[in-house]
Amino acid sequence: PPPPLPLRGITLPPASTVVLPPPRVEPELGPPRPLRPAWAVPSSISFPQTPNALTPSFDLAQPTGLAIGLFGLGNPRQQEVAALTGLVVAAQTYLLEDGHSLFFQTAAAGNLDIWRYDMRSRRIDRLAAVNTDEDEADFALTLDARWLVFARGPAGKRRLARADLKDPRTPVQEVPRVEGVAFPSVSADGSLAAYGKPDGDIEFYDFARARVVTPPFINSPAKESFPWLLPDGHTVAFVSDRSGNADLYFTDLDVGMVEALALANSPATELAPAYIGGNTLEFVSDRAGPLRMYTYDWVTRRLDTLPY
Repeated sequence: PPPPLPLRGITLPPASTVVLPPPRVEPELGPPRPLRPAWAVPSSISFPQTPNALTPSFDLAQPTGLAIGLFGLGNPRQQEVAALTGLVVAAQTYLLEDGHSLFFQTAAAGNLDIWRYDMRSRRIDRLAAVNTDEDEADFALTLDARWLVFARGPAGKRRLARADLKDPRTPVQEVPRVEGVAFPSVSADGSLAAYGKPDGDIEFYDFARARVVTPPFINSPAKESFPWLLPDGHTVAFVSDRSGNADLYFTDLDVGMVEALALANSPATELAPAYIGGNTLEFVSDRAGPLRMYTYDWVTRRLDTLPY
């Protein structure tokens, strides 16, 4: 196979530039607060080029979509989606910025599919151009809801795929040689996907160049998973257990630094970071016992627990 290409034509720095996480500080949780119905997407992002300073600075602009990760059928938010659609909903939903377009997973047809539900018209779109008799599982959407990136096939061997939802006549682009895809995310323009692999590494796929890209600094001898591309296209939130348990990290693909989100992490497990607008990530943790959802603002360093 061809050698991995550097992202954005920039020479990647050696692994020695990885910044070790600072001492862990357990933050004081704020009171539960509901999610806002609309968020703000950054129009620009900048990273200070100094060690221990991977703190994005966003200028807030237009509204964006809201990504929601759901874990377990007992989750109240998942029960709400199930009540709306009358279906058993699987692990993910996306509620777009219009406040009524809801994408979700379901096994109502016998295997995992990705469907769309309009909460105004109460109409379900089964996305016939996307779904097959195989599982269409973990998925992610671009903010404009044009590009849908997902994993297709049996568990452990799922292949990366991309669909153009604005033009259903365009065939789904499947990447047969990229298997074992888990929890993909997608850049704002739909050209780059990030995903976890069974060997515990994170890979990137450049759809424009049809190449797998693996920056050397993001992976470690430990396990990395749950990559989430922020809208700027070069910042990635992800999970790693390099510190001994699963914690949240930031990396900048242009600069080549990795830093732990020390104030969001705990001695317990943190999983599934998702950008939900502004300067905020949503993630799940079992620090209080069962898995619960939290939000973290990396500018104000505010950590909140959500009421589910």
